[in-house]
Order: sequence, then structure tokens, then C-alpha cells
Amino acid sequence: MTRISVQDAEKDLAAVIKRVREGEDIVLVDDEAMIRLSAMEKSGRRRAGALRDTLVVPARLLEPMSDEELREFWGGEPL
Repeated sequence: MTRISVQDAEKDLAAVIKRVREGEDIVLVDDEAMIRLSAMEKSGRRRAGALRDTLVVPARLLEPMSDEELREFWGGEPL
């Protein structure tokens, strides 16, 4: 893992990013903290509706709350 000062990284950030994209792990160091830069695996595009039919919402969830449930929820009288 390569260590680079934040000041040096600021001078040529594009080069630092290129090195990370090529698979190198880089640690940016300053007086207070260290920040690790590493490439992330590319994920595929998200498809709209990809979770359709895998998540079931119970019908009860869509019904209005009773007065008692509202009191419990709000900690007092219903609105």
C-alpha cells in the first residue's frame, strides 16, 4: 500500500486516481488522519423492477391505523 501526503496528491489528483483505477491501494496521509483509496468493483446497471415479486407488502400495512394505534404511535391523543 502506497502512502502519499494529501499535499502531494493535490498536485496531481488525476494521476492518483489513475493509479487507484489500475488496482493500486493508496493511503492519503495528513497531520490528523489517513484515508485509504481503493478501486471499487463495478456493479452492473440496476434494473427497474428487479425486486418485483420478491418483496410482499401485507395488505394490513396499507390500512389506516386505529385510534389506539395512533395513541401508541404519538404517545397521546390521536391527531
